[in-house]
Amino acid sequence: MKSLIAAALTGAIVSLGSLGYWALARTSASPAPQSVEEPAPVAINPRTQADRRGQVYISEQIINYGRIGLHDTPSGSFFVINESDRTITLDQLVKSCGCTSAELGKREIPAGGRTEVKFSVRASGLRGPRVESIGVTFLNGEGEICGPIVAKVFFSPAGLLDVDPSDVVLTKDNPRATVTVRSEDPEALKKVLRAESRHPGITVDGSRLPVVTLELNDQMNESVLNTECSIYTTVIGEEFIRVGVRVRK
Repeated sequence: MKSLIAAALTGAIVSLGSLGYWALARTSASPAPQSVEEPAPVAINPRTQADRRGQVYISEQIINYGRIGLHDTPSGSFFVINESDRTITLDQLVKSCGCTSAELGKREIPAGGRTEVKFSVRASGLRGPRVESIGVTFLNGEGEICGPIVAKVFFSPAGLLDVDPSDVVLTKDNPRATVTVRSEDPEALKKVLRAESRHPGITVDGSRLPVVTLELNDQMNESVLNTECSIYTTVIGEEFIRVGVRVRK
């Protein structure tokens, strides 16, 4: 039974991880989370945000690192806080991606207590805005599984070279899109070599580098597809840039 619940929760967290993202223009070798307004917590007994008595919630539901390096691993922690009148037991950690690691402190939290959850997320060289979610389920005093209550980690990996946009959607009505490689260093743009598609149904035109054009062709039979375009450079550490391509015909 628990395995079925875990599978369902994982699906819910992955869906949460696909929500929108806003990027910040801050760059730091050791990124620090930026404060943002905290949304209403998930509760056992819902009350107003100003009155959390009776609630179990996460101290920071949004943790925003803004712009980070391509190979950075932002890390931090948040607290699960028990403002209910009973002891709860943390059950499972559910993550939206294998790039995220998380570790619970103590699992049993008395009324009025809290426990820390430490986490880290690997940027893994992937460019563009990202959001990863970490969910925690818990057993209330009556043995019922509650949650997950969720923290979201926002960040935008970037390097010497960037691509705009970082992913594209091609449809029957809009079968063509352009991607531009950008850099504050004009010399870096001269090191962009070529671009190619990972799927035969998508044609890539790199004759106008650093601008790349992608287009559906007659070999595209799939109506729904997630693939990518590859852009190759001679910039050290950024020899391979992946651009996500989604087909929705």
